[in-house]
Amino acid sequence: MKNKFTITESEKNRILGLYNLENSLGINEADATTPVDFSSPEAMKYYQYRIKQYMVYPEKAPSVGNTTTDVNVAAESFAKAISGMGRKSDEVGYIISKVFTSLPNIFEFFKAYKAKNEETFKDAIESQWFSGGIMENVLSRGSNAFREFCKSNPKNNLCIIKSEMELKTGI
Repeated sequence: MKNKFTITESEKNRILGLYNLENSLGINEADATTPVDFSSPEAMKYYQYRIKQYMVYPEKAPSVGNTTTDVNVAAESFAKAISGMGRKSDEVGYIISKVFTSLPNIFEFFKAYKAKNEETFKDAIESQWFSGGIMENVLSRGSNAFREFCKSNPKNNLCIIKSEMELKTGI
């Protein structure tokens, strides 16, 4: 008499929770060795999204190295340059060109700006009637600094490029 409860090999593996390790390791190994294009449009979009996130939530920006600019002075100077009637665009441009050269500078500047001015850097820029391309300049310089950081630190968690939906939902 033949056993009517015969289980196929794949059903057995599924029931026992076994996986074909050879295949899964091959996939993971391929993913790990595939070079990341840190200059791809997807990567640049990711960097810009992250810069915007840290502009809004500077307290969540991680420490990623030493600054090369006094970010506290830069935060005070930027606030003065955009305050009052009429913006001093030459000063704003100069400060952005000095601060937005490295990811440590950018992250620490965002933190210092909020601590000294009780508003985020993003709020300060958006409160300007005629921003004259400040946000575009910041995002361009910020994403370039992010790309350079990731080229030098490809294993850093910040450099794992995620989709906008992954960033928004956390999954």
